[in-house]
Amino acid sequence: MLKKSVKEIEKDIEDFWNTHNIATQFKNLNKDNNKQFYFCQGPPFTSGEAHIGHAWNHIIKDAIIRYKTAQGYNVFKRAGWDMHGLPIEVKVEGKFGIKTKKDIEIFGPDKFIAECKNFAITNMQAMTSQLKELTVWLDWENPYLTIDKHYMESVWFGIKKAHKKNLLYEKEKVIHWCPRCETAMAGYEVADGYKEVTDTAIYVRTKLKLKSNKSSNS
Repeated sequence: MLKKSVKEIEKDIEDFWNTHNIATQFKNLNKDNNKQFYFCQGPPFTSGEAHIGHAWNHIIKDAIIRYKTAQGYNVFKRAGWDMHGLPIEVKVEGKFGIKTKKDIEIFGPDKFIAECKNFAITNMQAMTSQLKELTVWLDWENPYLTIDKHYMESVWFGIKKAHKKNLLYEKEKVIHWCPRCETAMAGYEVADGYKEVTDTAIYVRTKLKLKSNKSSNS
């Protein structure tokens, strides 16, 4: 009898889990238990398909969720997706050859927003499938989406509550700014833009005001 490859064994296990609804049974474990453990999913950006960072991150999270479930906890493990932001807009701009904000006005703001939404949803579906293949058992059927109006309303509600408690303040600060995008940028967005380039170095020879009239390169 020929030995099965790792990929074939993986497929057999996956088929067994799907046939017996193992993931659903796992999701419902301890659901009537008052001993609760809350897992808050830091939502991945839906600006592309899953990469090795997503895999590494979610496998660690999944291990903790399974461990707490095995301890008898009723684990809240709702999936979530970050579907707003500059990375998605830049990808859509590239798709349609959009260079400036004036181009977006010509393209049509409503049409541009719809394209961004479709792009985000398509990537969300692809990433969900990929992470499921890694047997990450979150609540994939009921994820929170940042493009959902109820989610956006809850964010504004939180800001309103913070304002009433005087937890918000106004202050002048130095920020990262993109002249092309005409908007502020997060620190990681600036870091993502780094690349190796070959540039001209300039050396200037100057005199120093020292006792010995020597010169120096700077």
